[in-house]
Amino acid sequence: MPMTTAEAANYLGVMRGTAFPAWAPFAALFTADPGDAGSLAVEVVGGGYARQAVTMGAPSGNPAKQSANTAQLTFSVTPGTVVTHAGFIDAATVGTLRRRGPVAGARAVTDAATNSTATVTSATAAFVTGDAGKPVGGPGIPAGTTILSVQSPTSATMSAGATATATGVAVTIGGIVTGTSGQITVAIGALADAAA
Repeated sequence: MPMTTAEAANYLGVMRGTAFPAWAPFAALFTADPGDAGSLAVEVVGGGYARQAVTMGAPSGNPAKQSANTAQLTFSVTPGTVVTHAGFIDAATVGTLRRRGPVAGARAVTDAATNSTATVTSATAAFVTGDAGKPVGGPGIPAGTTILSVQSPTSATMSAGATATATGVAVTIGGIVTGTSGQITVAIGALADAAA
C-alpha cells in the first residue's frame, strides 16, 4: 500500500534525527482515491460506517518487509455505496491517512481526460468490454456513474457526463458495490502493508 505525503515526511524526518511517531492503525474505506495528500473528504459516510481498529501480525518475508492485518474486517455502509480504496488512518476519528490503495477489482489511472460529456479517455486505462457496468469515479464525475460502453482500450462512455473538462485526472475504474445488506468485508490481504 503506497505511503501518503504525510507518511513519507515521517520517514524523511527520521533521516534528519526526528523520532518516527508511533501510531495505531485504523482501517478506512473510500469512494475515490484519497491521493498522495491523503484527503479524508472521500471517506465513506453513512449507514453506520466507522473505521475499524487493526491488529497487525508479526513482520514476515525474507527479509521481513510485510505486516498484514490478522483478521477480516466488516464495515456497515449505506447500500449501493461504491468503495474503490482502502487505507490506514492513525485515529478512530479525524486523524491522518498514512497508507492507501485500490481495493480488489479496482484500478486507478492518473492520465484520464474528461470533456463535459460522457466520454472518458486514458492512454493507460486499458479499457475492455468487461468494464461495462463497473463504477467509475474521479473529480468531476458524478457519484454513481458507471461505464456504459467501451469504444477502445483508451476510450469509454460513462452513464453520466462529467461536470468539467480536465486532463491529468485521477480516475478509478471498478470497485466494490455494496449490496442491500449494507455490509462489506475486506479481505486480510487487502490491508497488507509493505515497506519499500
